[in-house]
Amino acid sequence: MGTGCDKAKLGRWTWAQYRGKNNMVLRCVSVCCPVPNATGASSVWNQHKRYLLSQNDDRDPQVAFWEDMRKEAQEWLRNGDQLIISGDVNNKVHNPAVETFFSEFGMHNLIFEHHSPDGAPTTYFRNTKDCVMDGLWGATNISAVRCGHLEPKEMKGDHSAIWVDNSCTNALGHNPLTPATPRAQHLQLSQPATVKKHLHVYKANILKHDIPGRQFRLEASTQPGMPLTAAQAKEANAIDLLKTKAMLCAH
Repeated sequence: MGTGCDKAKLGRWTWAQYRGKNNMVLRCVSVCCPVPNATGASSVWNQHKRYLLSQNDDRDPQVAFWEDMRKEAQEWLRNGDQLIISGDVNNKVHNPAVETFFSEFGMHNLIFEHHSPDGAPTTYFRNTKDCVMDGLWGATNISAVRCGHLEPKEMKGDHSAIWVDNSCTNALGHNPLTPATPRAQHLQLSQPATVKKHLHVYKANILKHDIPGRQFRLEASTQPGMPLTAAQAKEANAIDLLKTKAMLCAH
C-alpha cells in the first residue's frame, strides 16, 4: 500500500503498509531510539535536539521519541491498522517503561512468545550490561509461527538481527478455525504410557529452569501481609510463564 517515516522526518522510524483480505491493513514499523550523547556534535541525539529546539521544543530527544511514537501509534490504531513494531529501543526491552508503552496498545513481545526472556542473548555486540535492546512487538492477534535472533555478525552492523515468521491468515485476514472441544485437550489419564511421558517432559522442563528453586527463593523473600515488590512480581510472572510453557510443551 505504501511506505513512510515519522512525521518530523528525523528517521526515528519507518513503516510499510500491506493490505490483506477484507481490506485488513498490516503496518510494519522499524524504529531506532536515539542514544543520549550530548557531547558529540554530530551524534543522532544532538541532531534531534537541534531540530527540536528549532521547533521551540525543549524535550529530551528520547522523551520526544516515545511521546511522538505514542501519538502516531494511536493514530494508526484508530485507522484500524494491525501493528508490528520492531527495532532498537536503546533500553532494556524488560524496562517497565518500555513494557508499559507496548502493553498500552495491547502489543506483546513476539520473540518471547516462543523463547524465554531468561538468558536471552544480548543483541548489541558492544553492550557491556548484557541486556536485550532490540525487540519485536505485535498486536493482540499477531502470532509468531517461528522467531529468534541471528548469530552475532551474521549481518552487517553491531546488532544481531531479530526475525519472525507471521501467519498470513492472522496478519492479513482469515476465517477462524473451529475451536477444539475441551475434552480433546485433556490429558488422557486412562493411558499410563501417555501420562508417564507427559510427567517426564514436564519435569524435565521444570528442572531445566530451576522452577522449584526459584519458587522457594521467591517465597522466602516475601513477608506475610506485605505486597510484592516490583522485582518479586516480575519473578512471579516469569515463573508462571515458564510453568505454562512447560505444560504446553508436555501437552
